[in-house]
Amino acid sequence: MIQYSSSGLCFKADIIEPLSDDSIFAVHTPVGVFQMSKVEFYKSFPNIVKTESYQKGRMYSMKNPTRKAMQFITDVPPNMNIKSKVYKSIRDLIGNDIREKIREIGCLWRESEHNPHIDNDVLMNWEHVIGEWIADKDIPLIIRKDIKKRGQAFSHPSGREIIVSDNTFAIWVYYCVMNGKTYTLSQLKEKLALKYQ
Repeated sequence: MIQYSSSGLCFKADIIEPLSDDSIFAVHTPVGVFQMSKVEFYKSFPNIVKTESYQKGRMYSMKNPTRKAMQFITDVPPNMNIKSKVYKSIRDLIGNDIREKIREIGCLWRESEHNPHIDNDVLMNWEHVIGEWIADKDIPLIIRKDIKKRGQAFSHPSGREIIVSDNTFAIWVYYCVMNGKTYTLSQLKEKLALKYQ
């Protein structure tokens, strides 16, 4: 495990990037030790990885760790008096032994034959279709809002028609992706016309 110290929660690209996905790094700070694997860092902080500070400056520092970051704290100094409610509520209910087992299970699941692997062509198709959808001003955008307004349509100040939905449409897209089903924009237009006519 790679470890380094910092006056605050700081992600150092020159230390993190050479690591393998499953390698763990720990950042020792005055408020505790933050410990995670490289893949956990990428999944939990995708926006940080894209920042100019991280990419070019090779370092990204948090003035105050976010709630998302606090899930990775493993050791808090005794009698730490911190004003933030986030810190006050910290208590390790898992422990390092169980945490390591959870990571092991995660690694096994990632490589398991039972873990559904989505075909890259399917993903690319949906990304392309969604891009076309966004660009086509004649197709209404579907937004998740109050279920009482489901199916209602209204015009956005930009002139774009908006249709209110619950999670049904998102779940349908998820089902299609997981089962390798793809559609063209014309086919989606037809489905929308039938559903919301």
